[in-house]
Amino acid sequence: QNKAVTLLSLPRDFYVNSQYQSRINELYRNYKKALGDEKSYELFQEVVGKIVNLQIPYYLRVDFTGFVEAIDELGGIDVDVPTVIDDPYYPNPTDDGYDPFYLAAGPQRLDGETALKFVRSRKTTSDFDRAARQQLALAAMREKALSENVLTSAKTLKSLYGSLKKNINTDLSLREMLSLAQFTKKADPARIVRKLLHDDPGQEGGFLYTPEQELYGGQFVLVPNGDNYNLIHRYADLLFHKRGMFWDPLKVEVFNATKNSGLAGQIAFNLNRFGFNVVNVDNLYDAAGERSFAEKSVIRYYDWTADDDGVVMPRNPVYLEALQTFVNTEPNPGDPTLKKQADITIILGADYETLLN
Repeated sequence: QNKAVTLLSLPRDFYVNSQYQSRINELYRNYKKALGDEKSYELFQEVVGKIVNLQIPYYLRVDFTGFVEAIDELGGIDVDVPTVIDDPYYPNPTDDGYDPFYLAAGPQRLDGETALKFVRSRKTTSDFDRAARQQLALAAMREKALSENVLTSAKTLKSLYGSLKKNINTDLSLREMLSLAQFTKKADPARIVRKLLHDDPGQEGGFLYTPEQELYGGQFVLVPNGDNYNLIHRYADLLFHKRGMFWDPLKVEVFNATKNSGLAGQIAFNLNRFGFNVVNVDNLYDAAGERSFAEKSVIRYYDWTADDDGVVMPRNPVYLEALQTFVNTEPNPGDPTLKKQADITIILGADYETLLN
């Protein structure tokens, strides 16, 4: 309906603490022998579904050869490389030494082998940087497939699938792939939301942390804050069910009108972590410059229109709906002439009730 796509990357070291204890990048490998291919894929779908609180209906596994061949079949992809990659530790083809990899920043045409190095390299950057590059490569593949009419021609798509299927495992039928391609070509690039989970709580998506390695057999792993998936579930709900908030991110300011010192800063920290764009945090002051206090909390938005019946239609209502799940008060329209540096003002009053544990 919305021609929208969400891409969410889970880091390789995410530790799955269930009956199948393993870092997530080892899950398929570790249980393939015991369960067989099909059951291992089902296990992976189940585990990922629990992490993000979604039913995962399909899977697609592509090996390195399939990735390289797909890009070469497209004639390469065009990527704006964010930063220089200078990796002297990139593994050689036999994995017994190194094949140094360098790629300059800026617009680049990547063939299959270079694209594989672009999405695999991590020793001199990080796994989180790598996840972001993988998403860039996927978006570039879509754009190239559109420009080469791959997604608009069932015949071409069938031919491409025929040449790659030995390097792909999936429970999608060819008919379903063709149907998915029809959707993909209609997707709005401005509505492709690309996010990842990581371990920096000061940034959006930072819901993981690194525990003591001796607790995990000496392994470096990442586990969720709170040792449960509650925060990730809340974030995933925004990404998959309220993703309209990310298409047109509004600017938010937060004012503390309570006697609880630092409350506005705490709320702003968490709002930013969940993807809201907080640009100003302060205490509330009156016209004379004195601290001002309020009994009632307020969410006020300044960009809105009204129809002939006086019904108010705010800009990006999904953003306001999402915000209300964190600040428990009804958003109301404000005087557009009072808008300054933010699109939305939050005033935290004495009745403020946190909805975030």
